[in-house]
Amino acid sequence: MKIRAEQMETFEEAALRSFENRMVAHLQNFAPNHSKILTEDEMRVVIRHGMKQAECHQFTSERSLRIYIELMLMLGSSFDTDPQLAWAAELLNDETIKGEVERIDRLQQKAWDYVEQVLPDFGGAEGEASAKSFIEQIRQLRHTRNENLIQSEVPEFYQRVIAQLKQTLPRKCELLSEQGLRRLINRGMGLASSYNITTERGYAFFVAAMFMLGSGFDKDPQLPWAERVLQDLSITDQNERVDLLFAGAIDCLKRMRQ
Repeated sequence: MKIRAEQMETFEEAALRSFENRMVAHLQNFAPNHSKILTEDEMRVVIRHGMKQAECHQFTSERSLRIYIELMLMLGSSFDTDPQLAWAAELLNDETIKGEVERIDRLQQKAWDYVEQVLPDFGGAEGEASAKSFIEQIRQLRHTRNENLIQSEVPEFYQRVIAQLKQTLPRKCELLSEQGLRRLINRGMGLASSYNITTERGYAFFVAAMFMLGSGFDKDPQLPWAERVLQDLSITDQNERVDLLFAGAIDCLKRMRQ
């Protein structure tokens, strides 16, 4: 019996929906904090995004897709291109690793090795202190100067931001090195400017958000509040936009800790 094209498409859609349903249930246990800030529909958007990204890297098995999505929730949806996680892009682009199973296994192991190095910043009493510290840093940044950053003030701005990041997540800063932190700040300022945000306060927020939430936080489906604020054309005042970003970040972090 021949299966018509529309029947095959129906079968494929049913299989994808089944996988999606299993992933929603799985992620409630694997990443319970994300379930506190995302609705089921938003989580499904994250899963679909992860499947698409994984397939771009030639991951097609259900196991590989599951692991890739798990890593997204651990490291940010753009972890494969995040300059803070250069090891991920290097591994994904390593043509000497031929098999899909070996590539996803090595990616997963490298990710867990990285997390274990940074984990003391997030786990236990020390992790709770780091989380509180980051929320406090975000609150303090809300009171940063609301004026454009002039060139002569840039070196001092870099030093001040680096000191704040080291206070918040010292182990991650050690892994990045000061040169890496400077690159992150430069990238954050550039990203902010692409949204017509040019104040010192706005720059500080973008750098902090990229550092804590991932370099692609502005378009990460795990952080729908950020994209909503940044894409809202009705907001014409950059200060209002930055205010809403600060409010969204604090609310997100507080709900994840509940």
